[in-house]
Amino acid sequence: MKTLLRKLKSKAGESLIESLAAILIFTMASIVMYTMVTTAADLNRTAKEMDEANQQHMIAVEKGLPESLNGSAMVTFSLGSTEIAKTQVDIYGGQDGSLFTYFVQTGG
Repeated sequence: MKTLLRKLKSKAGESLIESLAAILIFTMASIVMYTMVTTAADLNRTAKEMDEANQQHMIAVEKGLPESLNGSAMVTFSLGSTEIAKTQVDIYGGQDGSLFTYFVQTGG
């Protein structure tokens, strides 16, 4: 208790070095926080753009627009070296060849 009272009664303030160190720590923390916020905003913007593109593509697929179909492929299902089944699928993707989705072709 005496130490606390002595500290409160003391006329000595913080040194210049202590003040500069506090300012430096605050500045570095602010820079890190700013970087985290801007990175998160960029990731959210990119995710939103990709989601909107996917939604537009799915609308085109559901409407059966021919530009949405990239082709078809035969898919083979196997367990180990044993072939279980084969099925034909339609492949839907973007202009850059990226895969959005595929649908199994049915007979009915």
